[in-house]
Amino acid sequence: MHMRLEKRVTLKDIAREAGCSAAVVSTVLNGAKGNTLASEETHARIIDIAKKLEYHPNFSSRSLKTSRSRTLGIYVQNVPGCQLGNSYEMQIFRGIEQAARKSQYDLLLINLSSEGVPEACAVKISERRIDGVLLLHADVNAPWIDALLRVTSNVVAIDFNRPKAGLDKMMFDNIAAVRLAVEHLAALGHRRIGFIGSCLEHPEFDSVLRVKSFRDAVKEYELADDERLVFTAAYCPRQLTKEDDYCGLEGYYGAEHFLSLGDAAPTAIIGYNDLVAIATMKRLIHERINIPYSVSVIGIDDSEYCLYMDPALTTIRHPLVQMGYEGTLQLIERIEGSITGPEVCRRFSPELVLRESTAAVSRSMPVNTVINITSKLRGKIERNAEKQK
Repeated sequence: MHMRLEKRVTLKDIAREAGCSAAVVSTVLNGAKGNTLASEETHARIIDIAKKLEYHPNFSSRSLKTSRSRTLGIYVQNVPGCQLGNSYEMQIFRGIEQAARKSQYDLLLINLSSEGVPEACAVKISERRIDGVLLLHADVNAPWIDALLRVTSNVVAIDFNRPKAGLDKMMFDNIAAVRLAVEHLAALGHRRIGFIGSCLEHPEFDSVLRVKSFRDAVKEYELADDERLVFTAAYCPRQLTKEDDYCGLEGYYGAEHFLSLGDAAPTAIIGYNDLVAIATMKRLIHERINIPYSVSVIGIDDSEYCLYMDPALTTIRHPLVQMGYEGTLQLIERIEGSITGPEVCRRFSPELVLRESTAAVSRSMPVNTVINITSKLRGKIERNAEKQK
C-alpha cells in the first residue's frame, strides 16, 4: 500500500482562483520585485485564498532564485563542560530559535562533538547549505575563525567579549555586572565583601574581567580591601581543571576559606557565576549559617537554578536569551544585505534581580558568632546523644 502525496498548491493555483496573474500573486505572497501591482481588494483576496488552500512557499525554488538556503548554522565549540543541554547554552538557543522562527529561517546544528567541525562550517557555506553561522564559546585564538571569515562575513559570535576584527559580536558587560553586585551590597551596608573567582589554571576571559572589576569596585567604594576576601586559585586547596565540577568545587572551597577567617570573614559573598554562588550557599547552610541574615550571597547570570534555592538567589541578570535573539536577527540582516561594512559589536547591560539571599548588614549576625554558636550546639547534641546510649 502506497501513501498518496497531495499535490503542492502553486502560485498558478491561487492565481486561477483569484482571477489574476501568477506575477501578482507572487508580489503579494513572496514580496517579489517587479512592475506588478495589486489593489487592497486583490491583496486581501489572494491572502484569503492562500490560507484556504493551505499554500506554503516552495523554499527550494526560492533558494535557487536568491542563492540562499534560509538556513543558519549553529556551532558550539567543543569545550569541556559546554554543551547545548546546559542552562547557559539553552538560554542562548531559545533566543536564536525565536528569532529564526520570526524570520522564517531554519537552524542546523553542526556536529557539536566532531573535531573537524569548524572547517565544515566554511564548506557548508560554500555549498550554500547554510547562509551564515552563529558561534557559541568561540575561542578568539582559534585559526579556523580567520579561515571562516575569509569565506564569509555572515558570522556572529554570541557572548563573545574579546576584540576580533571582522567578527560580529554580541557582548556582555562583565565589568558592569560585578560593579552592580558590589553597589547592591554596599547600599545594604556591607563593607567586608568576599568574591569567589575562578580556580582554573587558565580562567576564561570573562572570569578574569569579573575579578578585576571586583577589585576596582572595592577601591572605588572604599570597602575592606583585604586580599583574603578574593578567593581564587591562590587559596584553593587543589588545582581544578575543566574536567572537574569546578563551579561546585569553587563555591565549596570558597565558603570553607571564608569560614576560616573568623572575625575577618565577609558579611556578604559574590560568586562569579550562579553555580558558584549556589554551591557557596549550600556549604553555608550546612553549617547552619542563616542566609541572608548572617551572610548575604549574590550570583551572576540569573540561571533557572536560582529559583530552586531556599532562599532564592539574588543575582545579576546576564541576558542570554536576548543576546541569542538579537544576534540571530543581526546575522539575518547581514545575510539579506541590510547590514554591510565592518563588524558590529553590541554590548548588553546587566540587571539586578532581587530575591531572598541578600539583606541589610544591620540585620546580620557576624559570621564568626554564628560559627561559635553552631559549634556549641553541635557539642551539646553530641553529649546528649552519648548520655542516651
